[in-house]
Amino acid sequence: MQRLAARYPHLHFVILGDAATAPAAKHLQAALPDRVVVAAGHFDLRASAALIGALDLYIGVDTGPTHIAGALGIPMVALYHCAYPGRNLMPLDHPALQMIEHPASGDNPVGAERSMAEIRVEVVEHAARKLLEGERR
Repeated sequence: MQRLAARYPHLHFVILGDAATAPAAKHLQAALPDRVVVAAGHFDLRASAALIGALDLYIGVDTGPTHIAGALGIPMVALYHCAYPGRNLMPLDHPALQMIEHPASGDNPVGAERSMAEIRVEVVEHAARKLLEGERR
């Protein structure tokens, strides 16, 4: 987030999620207090969908808000766990999607215990930069 903020001074970040997400989101807000808004735990699903609809870029894992962003056609970076591969779950015919599979995707057997932290930050940043700079699928 800090590297994207440094490269794109106009960017602001909205952290979505439920109330349990809010404490971790506050740490992100502390790093960039003038550029991060914590919406986690403040909105119901309908209001969250309205907020997602106003975003220029969405970055998230395979959750309800990610599916909402996909349905709305919001430019998005979607991260998928190896137990639930994006090739099976990503939005179809999305005009501005950067799909990132977990590095263990395709391994047999796939363990649900694998961490999403295994996806390198640089990979997500690169995908976000492509979308921010107008590159589409």
